[in-house]
Amino acid sequence: MPLVVYALFDEAAPAERAAAAIQRAHGRGGEVVVQLHDRAPLDGNLLPEGATEFGRNMLIAMAAGGVFMAVAGGIAGAFDLLLGMTVAMGVGLGGVTGVLMGLVGAMQAGTRIPRAEIRALEQRMGGGRRLLLVELTRRDEARAVLDALDEFAPADSGSLGSL
Repeated sequence: MPLVVYALFDEAAPAERAAAAIQRAHGRGGEVVVQLHDRAPLDGNLLPEGATEFGRNMLIAMAAGGVFMAVAGGIAGAFDLLLGMTVAMGVGLGGVTGVLMGLVGAMQAGTRIPRAEIRALEQRMGGGRRLLLVELTRRDEARAVLDALDEFAPADSGSLGSL
């Protein structure tokens, strides 16, 4: 899973210098994603993969679809709406159909939303503040980036997950 390091800057100039320095030091061949955001709300579809919640929302949609359609299938079986379908068949077929409908619906709706830590920082954006997000694949590089950010004196910095 990718690691994300973030920093919130009170002014644009140090944020831009930090982004350029990190890109120069770690951005070889597209392994590192460096993004600088200057306004809220943040669009989850534009954020790095590690800064978004995707699977959790998809599971919620699939579970809700499965439960709803299992109940609907059970009702259809109880009222004999389809000849020969029992309640158990209705629940089973409805549950499977609902899970698949939830999956398709979640994929079409775009379930990528910023993680809770990013949403908390998003509340503090505005008034010239900039949010720097850096996505890396290696822990040692993430630690190095986090240490390098201290040189630019961000108002807040950290990582999503443990380093």
